[in-house]
Amino acid sequence: MTWRVISTTAGALVCAASILFLVSCAPTETEPGAAEVAHELRMNGKLGEAKQVLEDALAQDLDYAAGHYELSRLKVHAAMANSRQIEALMNEAQQSIDQAVEHDSSSAIYPFFGGYVGFMRAFIALNLGEPGAAEKVVHTCESFAAALRVEPNYREAKLHLVELYGLLPEEMGGDRSKAEAYMSELAAEDEIFGMKARSVLEEVGVEDWKPLREKYPRSTNILEELGKAYLWAGDAAEAGKCFAEAVEIDSSKVVLYLDLGRYHTMRAMDRETKDEESQELQQSHLAAAEAAVRRYLEIDPPAPLKAYALRMLEYVKRTTGEQDEAEKLKAEAKALDPHHTRASTRPSNALFTPPGTLFRDHGYMMRPF
Repeated sequence: MTWRVISTTAGALVCAASILFLVSCAPTETEPGAAEVAHELRMNGKLGEAKQVLEDALAQDLDYAAGHYELSRLKVHAAMANSRQIEALMNEAQQSIDQAVEHDSSSAIYPFFGGYVGFMRAFIALNLGEPGAAEKVVHTCESFAAALRVEPNYREAKLHLVELYGLLPEEMGGDRSKAEAYMSELAAEDEIFGMKARSVLEEVGVEDWKPLREKYPRSTNILEELGKAYLWAGDAAEAGKCFAEAVEIDSSKVVLYLDLGRYHTMRAMDRETKDEESQELQQSHLAAAEAAVRRYLEIDPPAPLKAYALRMLEYVKRTTGEQDEAEKLKAEAKALDPHHTRASTRPSNALFTPPGTLFRDHGYMMRPF
């Protein structure tokens, strides 16, 4: 089975009336909550309004680091919906996050997201066969390293460096020795992150995660990794059990059902043949995908992620021949967030973490889930 990674949940929603009130009553100085207001607008699929709030705030105070950061995330959000302008929008996102880092070097939030943007730009350059991809990888690694200088125990940043240095070829900036050094650091600091790092550089499967599950039975990180190991082994039933247990412990882990849904949709794509047995298996995967996505939708997620989930359901309905239902789902997703991602991989939660929050919800950059 071939996986193609096209791209690697926020707080309570506020009503539009409250947002408009906040904006209309803003003082002449930079509104302290402009980034937060823009974030909430974006979570409601209102990118145009969010962009205006940020531009107004930055016009008043160009040193407003949080505003540059949120504008960078908005640009990435928009880029995921626009394949024709993705490169230009990602370049703009890089400029904005660079401004955030320049105006506030005391926060690890900004260089970490700069690493995320840098990786996306390098990935696009690689896909398009453009020169300069290696330089973008170097910039990406430097950004994650900058985050570590501010926050030395930022394990998520170290794990990304293990991926970059460990999986990329030398001509693209890979360096196995650096990857192993970061892996050793993680192993000394935290058993779970040490195993995650090892899984990047070595073959790690279900049997490797089971002892840690017994040692830390209520660790949602382990349940997530064990569930994904089951997916790689082709055992979706056991993966689903792990995910359900993780959600029972921590309701925010419900996003794992999107990964389960993606697994089943990708398996369904692999079964698009006229062979009767393959068609039956395809239908089974499609039904499982729909069940997983609907389980996720029970939480009524923010607009960008809900729209992504609906587009996954659209694929299911279109493949099963329910064209009218597919069109309804497509229209609903567009109405929720006209700029929702068109990528097959779910958007990173790095886009949705509330402003001012250090991103801790690790996701692998070079895996589909």
